[in-house]
Amino acid sequence: MLAKRLEEAQDISSATVCYMCAGNIEKTVSIWLKGLKQDKESLQDLIEKVLIFQQTSKKPIQPTKELVEKYAEFAQMLAEQGLLELSLRFLNLANEASKEEPEQTLLLRYRIYNAIVSFFLNIC
Repeated sequence: MLAKRLEEAQDISSATVCYMCAGNIEKTVSIWLKGLKQDKESLQDLIEKVLIFQQTSKKPIQPTKELVEKYAEFAQMLAEQGLLELSLRFLNLANEASKEEPEQTLLLRYRIYNAIVSFFLNIC
């Protein structure tokens, strides 16, 4: 109740704290997503906050479509940095949350698998 009133009064930071204290992961993440800037640092901050909050609350999160898209975007960013295994983990998080894997994540998964196979074939 208090968090909702604070959110309606545009006191977003206080509303976020209230939702966090109540263990309301979905509302907290929703607020974080609304305030997300479109840069790589903000995306990484969001993913870190979501994972830490989920781990500390010990509650599974039911990711929204928007959060699944952010997981996929983060996986893309990791793949661009050469962190292929970690990228696949985030693609799996995105895939577990959605009933159908989007074409964007399927393509990225295919590219990562091919890069890994090519790497190992070049070693041998």
